[in-house]
Amino acid sequence: MSTVITYPIPAYQNLPIEAQYYKPSRFVISAITLGENTVVTTSEDHNFVVGNLCRLLIPNGYGSVQLSGKTGMVISVPTQNSVILDLTSIYANLFISASLPQQP
Repeated sequence: MSTVITYPIPAYQNLPIEAQYYKPSRFVISAITLGENTVVTTSEDHNFVVGNLCRLLIPNGYGSVQLSGKTGMVISVPTQNSVILDLTSIYANLFISASLPQQP
């Protein structure tokens, strides 16, 4: 007897993400372009794909403190080291590239 598997697997059959088995990625921000959608550039290549959630952690001294702790969904990956988030940032201060001990 053979087993028949039909793809794709419906979402209700996928196992939920368990926090104890999930390790989030962390990348250092090198630039942020403000606007209706926010472009975040990292200092190295990232592993984000469209649909991922991205939380910004920006320490004092880097500007754009209004975006710190905000979460946005990745809507585009234009390059290997930048993402476009569906996060409005037109109200935020400019991002300041600095070399402080705590990295954004």
